[in-house]
Amino acid sequence: MLDAELRREVDALWDKFWAGGLANPLMAIDQMNYLIFLNRLEHVDTLEQKRADSRGIRYKSTFAGYFESPKRKVRATECRFSFWSNLPAEEMFEHLQTVVFPWMKALAPENHAFTSFMRDAAFLIPKPSLLVEAVNVIRDLKITDRNLDTQGDIYEYMLGKLGVAGQIGQFRTPRHIIRTIVAMVDPQLGEVVIDPACGTAGFLIAAYQHMIAAATSEEFLTHDEDGAPQNLLGDRLTRRQWQWLRNGGLVGYDFDPSMVRIAAMNMVLHGIPRPEVSYADALGKTFSHSPRAKVVLANPPFSGSVDMADISDDFTIRTGKTELLFLDLFQQILLPGGRAGVVVPDSVLFSTRTKTHKTFRRNLIENHGLEGVVHFPSGVFRPYSSVATAVLIFTKDGTTQNVWMYGVTADGYSLDDRRVPIAENDLSDLLNQWTARSTGEHSLLVSADAIRSAAYDLSINTYRSVAHSQSVMRSPAEILDAAQLTTTEVQKGLDELRKMLA
Repeated sequence: MLDAELRREVDALWDKFWAGGLANPLMAIDQMNYLIFLNRLEHVDTLEQKRADSRGIRYKSTFAGYFESPKRKVRATECRFSFWSNLPAEEMFEHLQTVVFPWMKALAPENHAFTSFMRDAAFLIPKPSLLVEAVNVIRDLKITDRNLDTQGDIYEYMLGKLGVAGQIGQFRTPRHIIRTIVAMVDPQLGEVVIDPACGTAGFLIAAYQHMIAAATSEEFLTHDEDGAPQNLLGDRLTRRQWQWLRNGGLVGYDFDPSMVRIAAMNMVLHGIPRPEVSYADALGKTFSHSPRAKVVLANPPFSGSVDMADISDDFTIRTGKTELLFLDLFQQILLPGGRAGVVVPDSVLFSTRTKTHKTFRRNLIENHGLEGVVHFPSGVFRPYSSVATAVLIFTKDGTTQNVWMYGVTADGYSLDDRRVPIAENDLSDLLNQWTARSTGEHSLLVSADAIRSAAYDLSINTYRSVAHSQSVMRSPAEILDAAQLTTTEVQKGLDELRKMLA
């Protein structure tokens, strides 16, 4: 989430692009992301060098060796942001156009997937003066100092300015919510993680960081003000484990080519040199439903319906509702015993609008292990969507005995369009209670039999009302005393009001 200062800086750059002749908004977003990518790439390279040094292994810098540019052979160090951003305006403009951009597009020649992501990338900033202004604003953003996933935040913010985020599904799940879901599912080294609707790859990156944090010694590990793990050295990881993490352990798909490119850049910037993200319509006829994931983490699009003629014949349900199709897909691509943590619209938990909704919930209870349901308030995705959401945590196959439910009332940010930090935050309590499956003010443990009796309703409010009616049993005398006290307070208030009006 961008703070007010960052938003002002991004707005300033947006205005400069517009005034400078880059009037296509999506084109401006791409150019900003490329510059931010290049800025952070140098920082990440330095961090990877430190990580290798701490483990006593050799590290080949991203900027090592030479590069054959269209005009001349150059040292790759000339592609460092700190080098070219200090050149005079005209020289910087030509250097970026003829050296840095071609180098970036061929950044990982051994990784054909990444190269293909960048194939359509084009340097379109029209004049040197605009490039200088953009570089100055990016310096002012101090991205590497903030330890924020700012590239995705800026993309999200710009889409929000265009008013299209909610329409095309290209807004990101808040990173602190993602970290909470990942912590609940707890992916382990060796477990393939798949997100079939990966967007900017937030879930895949969080899973990567979660696994490295678990293998980083306590004396190195720190956390930023938002709870994100920092200084992830992974000093207890073996060479084979590092290779698995960075070569196919984390897999993503998205149906938007621009999103795939953003996801790939984001993963490279977080230390995954060969990102396994691909362009694919996960609901389409060519997408494989074969079991292959040990963990599924996702917040799929659920803003509408799809044409039945376009969806795969492998689905076990017949519906055009995207949220139900994705849930069916997740169950299919999981390996037996695999786990999922997925965001769904709140209505999935209780809707009776279609028979398919109830069929899905019955299947989840009777044929799988539904472990947790977490309700989030409707403001969590503002300003892009006001939809109330929930998270389902389940295991493929097996049976459900009890379902732990938690109702989040605050996530550390205001629930209006501003989403500014506040003191109230239930997420630490959520994780603490989840570990022990304990119950409290916000949580309940509901038996599968109770859920069956409630026609497979998974809304926490259904069972809160039952618990409340069972626990609050007052005598008639107590009720009369409470009524008398209320009447006395009302009368006192009326007397004070009369005195004020006299």
